[in-house]
Amino acid sequence: MVWFHPWLGGMWGHVSGAAHVSPHNTSYLSKSDMSDNFRVLSKALIELSKGTTWGQAVLEWHPTDMWQEEDGTCTCGKYPILNHCQIYNPYTDQTLVVGSQCIKHFFDLPTVNQFFDGLARIRRDQELATPKAVVIYAKSVGWLSQGETGFLIKTHRKRTLSDKQVQLRRFLNRRILAKSLREKLVRVQ
Repeated sequence: MVWFHPWLGGMWGHVSGAAHVSPHNTSYLSKSDMSDNFRVLSKALIELSKGTTWGQAVLEWHPTDMWQEEDGTCTCGKYPILNHCQIYNPYTDQTLVVGSQCIKHFFDLPTVNQFFDGLARIRRDQELATPKAVVIYAKSVGWLSQGETGFLIKTHRKRTLSDKQVQLRRFLNRRILAKSLREKLVRVQ
């Protein structure tokens, strides 16, 4: 089965930016991650998969969404996390939410890190050029129109913008930041 996601570089398993990592590659984990968080993640993943081992189960999952949310919790139990990635298993129709560190257990996705780094960059200064990974993702999920995407790409490397262009860039960056946040809804009684 092949999944296509334009914001992550094409078809899973057929491009270097979206290839599964080795199911046994845990060299980037600290000992505490291996002993605690990874075990929790592994157990949850296997329970929601057809595969009965980590190596089998991890190959069933595909990323489907990315967002930022204050005080979130990863499936591994890490709290708080800001950066979230939703993964989906089409064989069992299950979803999990993992943080930007745990997603590395599943995929070698430089775009995920570039997306979250890009959001942090424009959060610090909304007049900066919107990073390409953020523009591509924002367009793919409908946050930007074709014209707005073209504007951000066209002015990406420009050092001097008119006042009107700076205002439009700031407006678009603020919209992207607002759409990337999933705020917790609090019911008022």
